[in-house]
Amino acid sequence: MNIGNFFRNDTDTRPVLVIPKLSDMRQDAYRADLRTKIDAQLEAAARQLATANLWRRDRRMIRPAIERWDAEQLLFVGLDLTDFCRTIECLFNVQTEDRQSWRLDRCIGARLWEKCCEPGVLPVANFEVELAKRREAEQRKEKTNARK
Repeated sequence: MNIGNFFRNDTDTRPVLVIPKLSDMRQDAYRADLRTKIDAQLEAAARQLATANLWRRDRRMIRPAIERWDAEQLLFVGLDLTDFCRTIECLFNVQTEDRQSWRLDRCIGARLWEKCCEPGVLPVANFEVELAKRREAEQRKEKTNARK
């Protein structure tokens, strides 16, 4: 859904996440130049999501999952496709390459999910990482309590 200039907020401080146009994605099966362009855009967007506290959880015999770190609960929270799209929309100003604001619909979100699940794009979440992040958060909490 194109939000257009009607809802454009020029004071938006969120970083811009560039996504492919839906019209290009409809034709990428027929044109190799569009496929490479869309793959490059999705790759860049997936790499940018690695800075937004999103993690890939490898699961045995199942496709990888995407999770985010919840600083309040001190644990990784699994995301489905709808939560994934909503999280991205909260953290980023999602735009096409022509600077038009767009909602991250399920079609583009699913392709972005696939790119994020590729090895080496998002950091890997596991139990050891979760324990280390909990310890780090508890140490920060102890330091702030000691200052008071």
